[in-house]
Amino acid sequence: MRAFVMKILPALLCVILLASSTYKTEAQTPAQQEKQRQAEEVGDSLIQRFHETLDFDPIFKEFFVSNPEMRRLEVELVFGQKLNPQFRDKIDQTAVDRAYVSGWTFWHLISAYMFTQGKDFRPPPEMGDGVVSL
Repeated sequence: MRAFVMKILPALLCVILLASSTYKTEAQTPAQQEKQRQAEEVGDSLIQRFHETLDFDPIFKEFFVSNPEMRRLEVELVFGQKLNPQFRDKIDQTAVDRAYVSGWTFWHLISAYMFTQGKDFRPPPEMGDGVVSL
């Protein structure tokens, strides 16, 4: 479990670092402020929706890029490796989408659980031994 978090956490930190390093420090124009406000509203609504459903599938269907090639690129980016070319075309896009959504749903749920448990984190007993292998 911790190995899984240790793989994802550095990637997320890199994204945050990249985003913060490209943020303009000079004063924003009113148009930029409005665009920032709108982006924050969308982000807040996505998080609220996840908290209501505890499932990323509705968010994925409504907001995620619909181009199949772009979806595959995102999956490869998130999983940290390219899909094996020998099998890439044999994997149904629907299966790729389900794996992506399931992975993000799991990651957010287990992260929230870990944050509430603090340093004394123990996997929920309902998860059995499977979580240890992650």
